[in-house]
Amino acid sequence: MPCFQIKLDGNPLAAAKQLAAYELAMLGVPDGTDVTVQPLDEDWLGYYSVSSRQIVLSRSVLESGTAQETMDTIAHEAYHAQQAYVVENIDWDDAATQAAYYDQARRWLRNYQSGYVSGDEDILGYYFQPVEADARAYAAEETERLQGLIDKELQKETRQEKQSIPQKGSALLFQYSRNAGSAV
Repeated sequence: MPCFQIKLDGNPLAAAKQLAAYELAMLGVPDGTDVTVQPLDEDWLGYYSVSSRQIVLSRSVLESGTAQETMDTIAHEAYHAQQAYVVENIDWDDAATQAAYYDQARRWLRNYQSGYVSGDEDILGYYFQPVEADARAYAAEETERLQGLIDKELQKETRQEKQSIPQKGSALLFQYSRNAGSAV
């Protein structure tokens, strides 16, 4: 069973790429999504490009944003990659896709078919379209879960320090099981 490690050791780009790889794997998106960092407009934290299969993160968020803001952005954009993957790979001609199980994916499909609304065009239309509303909801829940895992590890480190147990370096290391999705 593959494990994912996210090492927070002062290299934010490496940590961001590791977290993105973890999120994409947990969401079932096959390998091949690239993660890059670029200077973006101050209103943009990141974006997912369907055509290039690329998550682009804002350099300013990575360099000066909070950990929560970075985790939220990565989870949000990884969810967009998953949405695109699902919409592109479902056989929409299959009668089974009319079942309630596929309701959310059908909303994404209709959103893409009717035209993705850019925040520059219509901020409310952007905010309330299904692909954005669902990505925001996922990112908020996932960021809270990840923060809980980090807090748990920090508490464990604090207890070990109080007990004077020698530590191997000062890096915070998490191992994630792809199947379980929890800290090991």
